[in-house]
Amino acid sequence: MKEIESRRGENYRLWEKTRLWSIKYFASIYKDLDISFSHIFYENEYIDEGLRIVKRLLKKKKLVESEGAIIADLTEYNLGVLPVIRRGGTALYPVADLALIAEKNRRYQPDESFYVVDVRQGLYLKQLDKLREFLGYKSPVKHLGYDFVTLPEGMMSSRSGNVITYQELKEKIFNKLVIETTKRHPDWTKTRINQVAWSLTVSTIKFEMLKVSADKIIVFNIDEALRFDGYTACYLQYGYVRLKSLIRKEPLNLIFRKFSPKMLSDNKEKELLLKLARYPEIIKLASDKYNPSELAKYLFELIQMFNDYYHEVNILKAEPKLKKARLVLARAIAQTLNNGFKILGLRVIEEM
Repeated sequence: MKEIESRRGENYRLWEKTRLWSIKYFASIYKDLDISFSHIFYENEYIDEGLRIVKRLLKKKKLVESEGAIIADLTEYNLGVLPVIRRGGTALYPVADLALIAEKNRRYQPDESFYVVDVRQGLYLKQLDKLREFLGYKSPVKHLGYDFVTLPEGMMSSRSGNVITYQELKEKIFNKLVIETTKRHPDWTKTRINQVAWSLTVSTIKFEMLKVSADKIIVFNIDEALRFDGYTACYLQYGYVRLKSLIRKEPLNLIFRKFSPKMLSDNKEKELLLKLARYPEIIKLASDKYNPSELAKYLFELIQMFNDYYHEVNILKAEPKLKKARLVLARAIAQTLNNGFKILGLRVIEEM
């Protein structure tokens, strides 16, 4: 650690090399999942500034020396003791995190600063927020904690070999979806099959994470995740594709022409209209609670309701005015699903 922090020596050169491997691999995963960042802060770039902040806090007596180490004694705030610098003089996490707080406030002046990390870091982030107060920065540190992802047979363990990597997960899901898509569309080209299977793979990986509240353990079961009749991305995407197929069967001018909402008098139509009306409320709820699972659940319930309606009500064979109204309703549902998919970062698939 001393060699790395001083930026010299064999360990520092080895660290530089392996660090670049990690950054490159992370970048490939982000690219797979359609994730981008406006700016990335690298921890090692903020150690020097963090050490200067530690000196300021020592002068303010907000940090103290203890048995050769430097700590924050936060017992009077019921937050225990936070080690900041080891006895040997090397930095712990708070050093770079304090510098990051300073940089974020200088660059962005945020109202709040969110840390999306393990639920077991809850105490540490409360301690960090208290140090933020000591430094005089106004934007509070907010913890969006998440729990473990496990397999159906239990917790992943490298010792027992019960581990699945991202690469393995991606390949297993993709290969299964290629087989399923080929069965459904033997006339499709390999390229088209692979494109749809890959889009479904990305949606599946994301949806299985997003449909669970952040503070709950996620049990990732590949077979369950790929079902077309459950709470899955495949079910949502299949429902959306069915809607788009239905709409495409009629000329666009028919759908967009003036229609009579009063024609939608069936109870299931009223339920669907009420469900659609709740969309803005759900977006606000998910935002206020920092919980995308609220939106995931809403989209699932919406497509469930439409599927029930679709099986009970004849849309295309209804008399012209009623058909027009029902197609407008179908289009509104499709648009809401499309909007919701984009908010959750799911790919929108037109055919599958």
